[in-house]
Amino acid sequence: INTDANNLITTEINKIIGNKDEIISQQKVKANETKTKEVDTLKDHINAQATFLGIKLTPKAKENIVRDLGSGVFVPAPIVELGCTTEIVCAHPWDCDTAMRVVKCETGGTFDPTVVGNDRERGCLQIHPVHWDKPQCDPEFLFDPAYNAACAYSIWEDSGWGPWSCY
Repeated sequence: INTDANNLITTEINKIIGNKDEIISQQKVKANETKTKEVDTLKDHINAQATFLGIKLTPKAKENIVRDLGSGVFVPAPIVELGCTTEIVCAHPWDCDTAMRVVKCETGGTFDPTVVGNDRERGCLQIHPVHWDKPQCDPEFLFDPAYNAACAYSIWEDSGWGPWSCY
């Protein structure tokens, strides 16, 4: 092959390689746009359901309405209608003032039921993973304030306030 033909072939190959990289880049952009649209659609659907059910979502709940499971799979985050209220936490026969002080401390004063601690503790009363094997302490439901308080109460019945560093 003469030099001109070789240069022409090399130029065409480089165009193809350049186009391939550009096409791959465009496909990634389209995939991200599709994922964003799917997440937005899921958020809209969940917001509509919450509105229909009369649930007022906090701005933080709206922001965190879907969770990325890390593999590009998005799932609805738990919708929490109420925060860690006195009514919910004090529905159990423990000292209400103490329980609410623990909630305030464990949530950093936010009373946010979706708080996750450094050791993966969850919810209003920051239920530690060592307690997740208890029948009333399924980690999947610990962001629900009533469920979290019931789990905490079962721990408290066995151990008092000892398991909480904020006591």
